[in-house]
Amino acid sequence: MLATSLVRMGNVDEGRRELETYQQLQTESTAARSRQLEIEGLRRDASVSIVNGEFSKAVALLRQALERDPQSAQSHLDLGLALLKAGQPAEAVEHLITATATDDSEEAHEYLAQAYAALGRDSDADRERAIVARIRQDALRRAGAGR
Repeated sequence: MLATSLVRMGNVDEGRRELETYQQLQTESTAARSRQLEIEGLRRDASVSIVNGEFSKAVALLRQALERDPQSAQSHLDLGLALLKAGQPAEAVEHLITATATDDSEEAHEYLAQAYAALGRDSDADRERAIVARIRQDALRRAGAGR
């Protein structure tokens, strides 16, 4: 360890600073890992709730996950899907749009199309379905080019 080597070489102050930096990084890493495990647990519990048809419970759990990781496209996608299943397509649209802005996935656009359709916004739903079709075609094209 650098801190130990510095202390042994007589650079006590520099060694102490290195040790403090190391300890701070360890603390931050542990906190991040703990937060990630908590988020994964909330998502897992929400998935079980969705399977059991407990959509409002799933929404509540996924809101907690989003609070802990507000920049996560996956958290927005999961919450959008749960809201859609809970019969709240207007709010689902907000989260699904956020998810597509960060992660332009087929899945997010597919759910967004469903939310728009539930709201009667057929042109928006058609636009999202066209995006899904394009993403699928691009994936097929890439798979064919790899042969």
